[in-house]
Amino acid sequence: MEKVNSNLSDQGANLRNLMVVPTYKCQMACRYCFINRSRQDMPEETLYRAIDLLLTSPCPEVELQFFGGEPLLRFDLVKKAFFYAEAKSREKSKKIKYFLVTNGLLLDEDKLTFLKQYNTTIMLSIDGARQTQVENRPLLKKDGGRYFNSLLRNLKGLLGRAEKCCVNLVFLPGDIKKLKVNFDFLTSLGVRNIRLSYAIGADFRRKDLSEYARELKKIIRAARIKRVNLLNLDDEEPCFFIPQITIGSSGDVYVGCNFILETVFPECVGLMYAGELKSIKDISRLKRTRQEQSTMFIRKKRKLNINVVKNIYFGIGIYALLKYWQLCKEYAPLVSGVHLSGAGKVNARGSAKCLPILSRQGACCLAEIIADPGDLRSLIPCAMSVLASGAQKIKFSPKLGVFWTEDKIADYFIMLYNMIEILQEKKEIEMINISGKGSGARGGKKASLTAAMKEVVRLLPAGRISEKTILNNLVLMEVSNSFFGKFRQ
Repeated sequence: MEKVNSNLSDQGANLRNLMVVPTYKCQMACRYCFINRSRQDMPEETLYRAIDLLLTSPCPEVELQFFGGEPLLRFDLVKKAFFYAEAKSREKSKKIKYFLVTNGLLLDEDKLTFLKQYNTTIMLSIDGARQTQVENRPLLKKDGGRYFNSLLRNLKGLLGRAEKCCVNLVFLPGDIKKLKVNFDFLTSLGVRNIRLSYAIGADFRRKDLSEYARELKKIIRAARIKRVNLLNLDDEEPCFFIPQITIGSSGDVYVGCNFILETVFPECVGLMYAGELKSIKDISRLKRTRQEQSTMFIRKKRKLNINVVKNIYFGIGIYALLKYWQLCKEYAPLVSGVHLSGAGKVNARGSAKCLPILSRQGACCLAEIIADPGDLRSLIPCAMSVLASGAQKIKFSPKLGVFWTEDKIADYFIMLYNMIEILQEKKEIEMINISGKGSGARGGKKASLTAAMKEVVRLLPAGRISEKTILNNLVLMEVSNSFFGKFRQ
């Protein structure tokens, strides 16, 4: 089975794909879906206009995506979209791909045959074993979960017929403990492409992040052994920052894919509203990077529901830990056997306190805030105190020479994101952290890694430093660099 790229956003600019919602109707009543089901289905004219908009993209290859509701309830519209898109893309000499999200209940052999003809990537939403699936995704007309067996038959049919398919496993906070069980259930059926998605809008707390990190590590190890592709373990988090262009059934245009929250968090959906389709003739008008999407959410944070803010922090923690695990794996063989001593520089000072270091850069006062894992709660008060004293530039650094646990790493980057939010409103203050290029070691250049290690060790306390701590500190600095490049506008 072919490996699937299920990212619902382009990396960088967002002009490569467009999502349409043929209908908001659905046979299911998922606990985490808050779409307004009373909205009208998409008229053909609106559907064709959305495809025309996609084909104005400067990208040589584009992707038309179908979401809902349940798009297969209007399979007649889906087919018309394929026929129109094929004809129009040939006229414009542009390649087009297709991506369809479905609950799987209507995915019979005829539909599979049609979708396969156009090499469509199919994402089937199923949350795992019977208990989780039936609790989280009951039918609108309740049947006590009897639909589950027919759903599994359709899933097996999909796995047997489609070359490009994947499963979207959504979880609520209460599902985290059984996430590995649900993952194992799906892989036992032959699923080889899985996307793990936390239910946006749900009340994910800090303890849930720690629990999820533990489960995710187990799943990553199991996926490696079973040769299962985990599709969204990249730079996708936080998912609220995905600048996905979405066309609602009535021609309303959004940059962002969180409209499933419209009945509970309308203020969030309102932030993503970009106008009416009939007034947008060129998709380039909707161009937005992830960083720009992030900045928009930062500026509008006060308008967001607390659960949305918690979701963003949850995603920040996931991003930081995934980056940390990735770089630890890459750097460990190169750091192995290296024995270094610290130079005893200022970064290591302090005793479980976030320490401000003040200096001058020309006419400007520079403040470097050194975060101590033993007292991260004081990071923001310390920074605010320094800013009140007149600093015009501020830099954040993790304390080196100590081992940072994964919980502390997640907390540190959530705190840093908080500071980015605060400083976004203070235009006179400049953040001068490295912008995200890193050391260049990821290309396998040992000389670059050695140089990066020397820079880290220059800031370590005097004395012998363990290999484990060197790796931990080096990777932490690298994640910091990429973090500021990703989230600072």
